[in-house]
Amino acid sequence: MVELAKPLLKQLPAGAYRDLMLQQLSDLTRVNFKNLTRLIQKGEVPKQPIAKTRKPGESIIEFSLVHQAIIRLLHKPALSLSIDDRYEKLSNLKQQDIKLLLNIIELTRKNPQLKLGMLYEHWQRTEYEQTINQLASQKSLFADTNKIDDEFFGAINRLYKDYADQRLPELMQKKTDEWTVEERQEYFNLIKLMQKKTK
Repeated sequence: MVELAKPLLKQLPAGAYRDLMLQQLSDLTRVNFKNLTRLIQKGEVPKQPIAKTRKPGESIIEFSLVHQAIIRLLHKPALSLSIDDRYEKLSNLKQQDIKLLLNIIELTRKNPQLKLGMLYEHWQRTEYEQTINQLASQKSLFADTNKIDDEFFGAINRLYKDYADQRLPELMQKKTDEWTVEERQEYFNLIKLMQKKTK
């Protein structure tokens, strides 16, 4: 969504109206206002803050979609068995820790019997150790553990839609008669995702 709005926002003159548009986009995307302003002005990709230790009663929805999915997958690794092969396309998303999520999916698809402790040990002494440790401690935030499947796939589906937001403009930069068969099929699949998003 940010990538789609960036060309339009760049054309707006500095002032109250532009700030209002940026604030509304910030609210919709949950990207910090200052980071969003830097992204629009300089083309930098804002990093979403790493998950923080939450106080009792705080909602898990405050985590990024990537972190929400990781939290649930750490506590129920077999969820990855129900993900189709489209998940590999998410590697193109410019979101913090997307690579970690995909690595966990790949590992648990091959080893669905893994438990939380074994997953934690797998990432010890790696760049992801602190992230895994922080996210693995969030099980107490689950309001209803029976809904963990729906919440996990809800986060994954929203990531697919974020990918559609990012990928469509990339495809549209080429002339349609230059598209490969695969790109043409991808375009129609992405349009379907966007239509679901607006319902």
